[in-house]
Amino acid sequence: QQHNDDIQPSRCGRSPAFRFPRARVVTLLPLLLFWPIVRLPALAVLGGWFVIQFFNGALGLAWMVGGSVAWWAHIGGFLFGMLAMRLVTPRQPALRGANPV
Repeated sequence: QQHNDDIQPSRCGRSPAFRFPRARVVTLLPLLLFWPIVRLPALAVLGGWFVIQFFNGALGLAWMVGGSVAWWAHIGGFLFGMLAMRLVTPRQPALRGANPV
């Protein structure tokens, strides 16, 4: 059963994860002998993806491996997607009487 705060993995990109920070992603988590299906926070999945891209790109540069260009392209696309989302997403008006936290 899919909950309202779930994001399908195929749609879990930069925009949904940041627009819906409390969303959860249904994920197959490969552990040694057990492969449970778990619901993880979208920002955690996105953060883990970013860290993997960054370290693979950095290791590719450190080891002078020519294949590290794709890792940096993923990071560039991620950052561009965040910037584009900020530019094209309409701002929501502030609620009257709401106290900022």
